[in-house]
Amino acid sequence: MDFLVELIIELLFEVPIEAAMESKKLKTGVKTGIFCVLGGVITLFIVVLTVQKWIANDDFTGTFFMTLITAVMLFGVVFGAIHGHKHKWKSK
Repeated sequence: MDFLVELIIELLFEVPIEAAMESKKLKTGVKTGIFCVLGGVITLFIVVLTVQKWIANDDFTGTFFMTLITAVMLFGVVFGAIHGHKHKWKSK
């Protein structure tokens, strides 16, 4: 089951991002937009899971950690977009 989930995530997110970031034809703004949209989709998925856990009122600790993960993911997307755009998405 883990293999299937990993394969789906790789096909949906990693392959398009790598293809877009390595492309010489795409402008930096387009690359930043793709990164923000895909990062936003992942963050939105985590937010939905957090709200679902909060509504179910399972436990406070789980909800707290899901909220923390959401905040870290959002920070990572924003910082990654700024950093990538500033360096024109060049990998070292």
